[in-house]
Amino acid sequence: KISVKPDDGSSADDKGALYPGMKDKIEWDKASKKKLSNDAISVQLGKFMSPMQHALPKGTRQCRFYYVKPTALTLDNLKANKPSHEVVVIMMPATGEAGKTERLAMANRLARDHGWSSVIITAPFYAARKPKDQKLFFINNVKDFFLQTIAIVNEASALAWYFYSEGKSNSRRICVTGFSWGAAMSSLVSITCMLAGIPGQHIACIPYVGSGTPAVLPDGLLQRSIDWDALHDNDKHKSLTRQELKAATLDVFLKFDLDIMANILSDHRKQLLEVEGASLDQVDSRLSLGALRMISGQHDHIITRKYSEPFVEILEKGAVSTKTVAFPVQWLLGGHVTAALAKHWYQIPAIVDAGKAICHD
Repeated sequence: KISVKPDDGSSADDKGALYPGMKDKIEWDKASKKKLSNDAISVQLGKFMSPMQHALPKGTRQCRFYYVKPTALTLDNLKANKPSHEVVVIMMPATGEAGKTERLAMANRLARDHGWSSVIITAPFYAARKPKDQKLFFINNVKDFFLQTIAIVNEASALAWYFYSEGKSNSRRICVTGFSWGAAMSSLVSITCMLAGIPGQHIACIPYVGSGTPAVLPDGLLQRSIDWDALHDNDKHKSLTRQELKAATLDVFLKFDLDIMANILSDHRKQLLEVEGASLDQVDSRLSLGALRMISGQHDHIITRKYSEPFVEILEKGAVSTKTVAFPVQWLLGGHVTAALAKHWYQIPAIVDAGKAICHD
């Protein structure tokens, strides 16, 4: 049940949240803090059992993340530019992004320049969470691909709720960002966080070159990565032509649209307005984003405009109100490769824009 009451700073456990008891569930690795930290930032590995552990295969069930925060020395150096609120940036991984190097570099900049903290999550089926029978980050079947998505959305939402509820009353703000697949995940996490109870006005969503549907996999440039011959050899598919097989595959992927979550959010809005008698102002404060800052690739051949433009429309329709600071969509010259190389010039400023927009009482 979604509450429209103002947040009073009480913990997630006090409110019967979707992710109770996180404080006691997280195991902190003290050795990692000594190994990875420096004078400017503190970095520590955290672990907890995924909310989806019952469905995940062995070896993938423990969520791993790095918590990066500015040291006291960094905050002192910022002096007059110290942040007015504690901002925590949830950084989602891109497809195949098993490591933390690029996101750690971004977190380092955000900590040094703005005094913000970051959470870098390792996806199920990647790196230390990879099953023994899997090669690199290449997931073995379609079922596990969708399971990976559901699991990481729940894990990231649980972490967002933990870090939000650990802050002093009304002091913390949550930014959620990611590149490519991570951009789609950042949108799902932002919506899930609102459904879990974080006031939407305290959340900023920054999708960087993403799509609102996994249909880009069988329909875009990545269709070359699919073993179509293996699919065709399946007894259920032998009577299909290659074009019919592609259409059937695309139909399955289209069932997992971001639009589904946006519609759930809209249903909750209607329930609060029509059944519970909440005011529009109360509902907008709880169930619309504080800020939305989107960047898409103008000449992207992996996530084409066929998918990036509806992505923008879905988010604007489902998670934006008059209370949202909705920045105009920025169309990046170039495509996926350009965007991957230009994160420090585009994604970081976008995070800062959106994060500052929600730092108000």
